This record gives sequence, C-alpha cells and structure tokens, in this order.
Amino acid sequence: MTDGTRVRAEAVGEHEGHQHRDEQRDLTNSPLQSVELTVALLKTRHPESQAQLERLERQLARLRQLSVVLSQYEPQRWAPGDGSFDPLEVLQSPEK
Repeated sequence: MTDGTRVRAEAVGEHEGHQHRDEQRDLTNSPLQSVELTVALLKTRHPESQAQLERLERQLARLRQLSVVLSQYEPQRWAPGDGSFDPLEVLQSPEK
C-alpha cells in the first residue's frame, strides 16, 4: 500500500468514526430534550411532586454536563446544505 493510499484509508476511517459519534449524539439529545420538557410541564401541573422532579432535574443536569464534555472531542462538521439523516438507521446499517 502506498503512503497516499494509506493516508486516504485512514481519513475515511476517521470520518466514519466521527459520523457514528454524531448519530449517537443525535439519538441521545432528542430523548433528553423530551424528558426536560416533560419535567418542566410536570413541575407546573404537579407541585406536590417537587422532590421527585428536582431529583430528575439533577440527573438531567449531569447528563447535559456529560454531553458537553463529550462534544469537545468531536469536530464540528455540519455545514449549511448538509442533508438530514436517520441516525438510528445509519448506526444499524451494516459496515461498508
């Protein structure tokens, strides 16, 4: 294998690894946002459940912190004009 071929193969592998991390992050962010909105709604509708909802809020804060830490290891690759995708479909598809 020539140096150029090896470098291209490494770049493709690195790109695919970053893409999988993007899909994993997209799969986790949407459910977290839903839980956050539900907790906010429950706080207004069920003030008697304040203690339980505060526990949920603390756990959500920890998950948000984890997301921030993990995002520091990912390159920002999205650009205007990039298409949307189904992250679950991409993660479940056989390796190419």
